[in-house]
Amino acid sequence: MSQTSQTSEFPTAPDDDSVGEFCKKILKSRIFLGEFREKRLVEPLDCYRDVIVVSAQTESAIANDLDIVRSKLIDVHAGKGDVQWIGLTRNTGQSSKGLESVSVWTELDSFYTFGKYWFQIRTIRFRNNEILLKLKVLRSVDDVAPQQTVQELPFKWEDIDWPLVERLGRDLYTWAGHQARNLLTSLLSIRISTQQIISTVKMFIFFAITAVVSTFHAVRAIGEFGLRFMAETRRCFNTLMPLFLGIIDFFTKIVGGFYMLIAMIWRDSINLRGAGRNNLRALPPPPRRWNSQNYARRQLNYPN
Repeated sequence: MSQTSQTSEFPTAPDDDSVGEFCKKILKSRIFLGEFREKRLVEPLDCYRDVIVVSAQTESAIANDLDIVRSKLIDVHAGKGDVQWIGLTRNTGQSSKGLESVSVWTELDSFYTFGKYWFQIRTIRFRNNEILLKLKVLRSVDDVAPQQTVQELPFKWEDIDWPLVERLGRDLYTWAGHQARNLLTSLLSIRISTQQIISTVKMFIFFAITAVVSTFHAVRAIGEFGLRFMAETRRCFNTLMPLFLGIIDFFTKIVGGFYMLIAMIWRDSINLRGAGRNNLRALPPPPRRWNSQNYARRQLNYPN
């Protein structure tokens, strides 16, 4: 979809001096969908131009307008004998004689990859040797369109249509009264005999007695179950308590015996250390050396 504010009916053909205004009036600020296919060398200009293809099938209005501008520029400048290169070319299909697409040879402001984009015609420049359409890239077709943020308006009681609310209330009240009247009429139209009343009362009494008896039996069963459960639980605790106490006493003795064993080993090791030190202190001094004279003298003193 393209901006088609301009129609295919244009004003009368301008003269040579107003050809620029004529082209700008038709094409300026127009938005269209085009395909950036290639970047080709223009031999008359000896420079490269970006080729934007506008399909006549999807963008018929802008394609026809570009073709009309191209024809007008060719007529004007051919009559004057100018050699200006026009940046618009007409592409026709091989099997069809009609217009297939229009190629716009322009200079994009930035580098873009090949693909389809939304373009806007900024202006038409008339140079010494070239007539160029300046385009502005709005966005790529693959880009997601920005979502419009919904602004929540503050609630005001003045904005409520009170007459409408009052009318709806009256209608609702009328409908409810009509429904209640119909229900009462249908109930009063039912014929009730004495036998039906007696049967209904008997059925109600029967259900009441059944509910009371069932509640009594249920309470008694729950009470008996609770008492028996408490008795069995107490008997179970009385039976298992000695076993639990025995297990606890067994582990207590094991832990206590282990600590006693450690204490005895520690005490014996301390006693052994103390006894060793006392034995070392009680050792007698080494004996003196006996010379031969003293030994002989003692031998003489002993009788035979």
